[in-house]
Amino acid sequence: GGAGSDAFTLDSNGPSAANGTVDGIVSAVTMNGGGGANMLTLEDSTDSAANTVTLTGTQVGAGGSDTFFGAGGSLTYSGLNALTLNSGSGNDTVNVTATGAPTTSLNTSGGNDALTITSARTLTMNGGSGADTYTVNFGALSGIATQTDSGVAGTTDALIANGTGGVDAFALTGTQLTRGAETVNYASLETLTVDALAGNDTFTVNGNGAAAALTGGDGTDTFTINSTTTGNGVTLNGE
Repeated sequence: GGAGSDAFTLDSNGPSAANGTVDGIVSAVTMNGGGGANMLTLEDSTDSAANTVTLTGTQVGAGGSDTFFGAGGSLTYSGLNALTLNSGSGNDTVNVTATGAPTTSLNTSGGNDALTITSARTLTMNGGSGADTYTVNFGALSGIATQTDSGVAGTTDALIANGTGGVDAFALTGTQLTRGAETVNYASLETLTVDALAGNDTFTVNGNGAAAALTGGDGTDTFTINSTTTGNGVTLNGE
């Protein structure tokens, strides 16, 4: 890409036309943005198939079960400031184990999609229409993860958050879930589940923007409910 600010697009229609797919990528693609504020868009929004895609700090679509690109396709990337992935109307599965760009946007359009975030810098995720499930595994989030859902109200969109094997301190409000410095902003959900797993964990609730189920797991856990949100119940499981 050189020293300038470059825009890269993988898209069957090209950047001048709306929508497109990445099914035509059937071999390994390597992209180096170089200097500048570089952006990459992966445009697969007209693909109706149910696809699986894995995003790491250096690759997209290289997981053993990935079907995002055509057979044999994958992307190795570096030197990005922003990465946007737009998938289609199928029931897509997106697994994020790391992000190499400071900002990553995931838009999964239609379908009952499953997005799992294990490690990431600043990231936004929008499941679109359908009953979508967002899973966040706390412990390695270095930036803010923001969840929203532009689908029709009434579908069952769910956020599942998992703690660590150690001591977790969760704080929940009507728009945000935090574990220490790790932050997930959320909106347009029907259910929110937090499982702290093992350890002597604490939960502090100052509102809940969805019906919430909080599980302490093994250990001596402390639950403090300061306030809840009208219409959204809270279930506490000490285990």
